[in-house]
Amino acid sequence: MHDGPAVGIKVIAPSDSNLFEATRAIYVGTGGDLNVQMFDGTTAIIPALPTGMYPISVVKVLATSTTAAGIRGFY
Repeated sequence: MHDGPAVGIKVIAPSDSNLFEATRAIYVGTGGDLNVQMFDGTTAIIPALPTGMYPISVVKVLATSTTAAGIRGFY
């Protein structure tokens, strides 16, 4: 991961596989629950996120329990 602002964006389909690289931020297009594995390895369901940008570094957006949609990862 680099320092500074994001330099790329990718569509994230919830999956149990690792992302290409850790995100610098996540955008949620349609609000809902987001089940993530953070950069440090911890996992959590973040409930009822409204549409918006979140400055979190995740390595996975898990399919199980994720109801949010339109997810984008900023790198």
